[in-house]
Amino acid sequence: MDASLPHTRGVRDSKARFCDCGLKIAGTDSHQVCSSCLGLEHAQEAIDDPGSCGHCARLTIKSLRRRLARQASLSGQDPLMSTGWPAGN
Repeated sequence: MDASLPHTRGVRDSKARFCDCGLKIAGTDSHQVCSSCLGLEHAQEAIDDPGSCGHCARLTIKSLRRRLARQASLSGQDPLMSTGWPAGN
């Protein structure tokens, strides 16, 4: 499957809706925009501080980790790697 294509998993009648950017938002997600529009920092914050977003608090840790991994992949950044490490180490 092409990673650039919007998708939702689950049953066909999942009440998914579209974000203004055109990507899908799962029916179980109460955010007003998709995870791509929310971005990497939001995904990281949802894991680091579970109460920081009421919408994210409703999602499973598995879903939150998937969102973080996807955002890290899209941005080319690894949120688990410290930016303070010297190059080459």
